[in-house]
Amino acid sequence: MENTVNTDFLRLSCRDFADKLASKEPVPGGGGAAAYTGALGAALLSMVAELTIGKKKYADVEQEVIALNERCRELRQALLDGVEEDAAAFRPLAEAYALPAVTDAERAHKAAVLDEVSRKAAELPLAGAEQAAEALALAERLAGIGSRLVISDAACGASLLLASLKAFSWTTRINLGAIRDREYAASIERRLDELAAEGAAHEAEAVRLAGERIYGVILPVQLQYAVMAGSFLEFVFD
Repeated sequence: MENTVNTDFLRLSCRDFADKLASKEPVPGGGGAAAYTGALGAALLSMVAELTIGKKKYADVEQEVIALNERCRELRQALLDGVEEDAAAFRPLAEAYALPAVTDAERAHKAAVLDEVSRKAAELPLAGAEQAAEALALAERLAGIGSRLVISDAACGASLLLASLKAFSWTTRINLGAIRDREYAASIERRLDELAAEGAAHEAEAVRLAGERIYGVILPVQLQYAVMAGSFLEFVFD
């Protein structure tokens, strides 16, 4: 089924993209939002890297930070591409669900088409989840070696990327029901679970490192979140 959708969502302003997301139009949807959120997270990591490179204090890690920044750029672009790719994948899926299913032949044809397009509709956000998980590993490292002046942005980037990974997971899972190879669908479910665990671990460590470097002591993750939310006194005296 030829894809003819032309969305060009990336040319919209942030406000217009949010308005599109809030409308009755089916795209952009969860997958596009997941991709855009992940791209923002990766962009914050690049900012941390850019503000670390060239500083004498971080000269010993500069080459590593340059390499991390290059990969952050690549992942950011891949995630941005995912905004359009997710929208493009919707039309064939919608057309497949609209196929008639009165006769046995029609039902068989519809099931076959749905199987084909659902695979792609699931594989696209799965790839996005993989990208977000990889970027989370970079966030953890940058939280440990990036400039202390912008270390909160490494934690912010990690939090956005974890949200992106979780959203990609839901967008993947919704498309698994029409896939006839149930073992293949189950393998995707297992991979999503692995990515969720990996991503959560990287985000937690990035937050821990950021908190340690901001406050100069090792704080429990829960206390770091409390401080960042302005609830330090409530946390201590509750």
